[in-house]
Amino acid sequence: MIPVLLFVVIVALSVVGYRRLQDWRIRRYALERLVDSEAAAMVPEGEPSAIEQWLARWLSRSGYRRAGAPGLFITLSAIGAGVGLVSGQFYRVALRAPLIDMVTGVPGGAGDVLAAILGVGHWILFVLLALVPTLVVRAVRDMRVKAIEQDLPLVLELFATMAEAGLGFDAAIT
Repeated sequence: MIPVLLFVVIVALSVVGYRRLQDWRIRRYALERLVDSEAAAMVPEGEPSAIEQWLARWLSRSGYRRAGAPGLFITLSAIGAGVGLVSGQFYRVALRAPLIDMVTGVPGGAGDVLAAILGVGHWILFVLLALVPTLVVRAVRDMRVKAIEQDLPLVLELFATMAEAGLGFDAAIT
């Protein structure tokens, strides 16, 4: 009797689960169609792509809110990559061999490790100079986050005091 009851329960749960899965798929498909149709209707021609919107949002959160900030960021990154390429080639042609000769005499195998690092130094220089704009934006954003984290408790305490005094949110902000 128990195996038959167990079998009936398993079949019933399977049917209910299958039906719920079908309902979920239908709802998800309808929602995707709705969102796609609304997005197609709302996005005018010439609208920035998702990557451009992400870059603009990232720069805006760092304090760079001007309309041309994403273009300037990309331009500065390209200039940094170009400068890195030129300086990397100068390093490879003029500096790499003397530097490797200097460090190969370091005892204990450290010279070999340093020589390997200096051997790819032109790529390291290229990557570092290409990432200078990104590093600057991240540093500015970190400073903004630290400033907000430092001031937020005081502002919240001030809002709480204003609320206890009977002021509304708009009046407290003013």
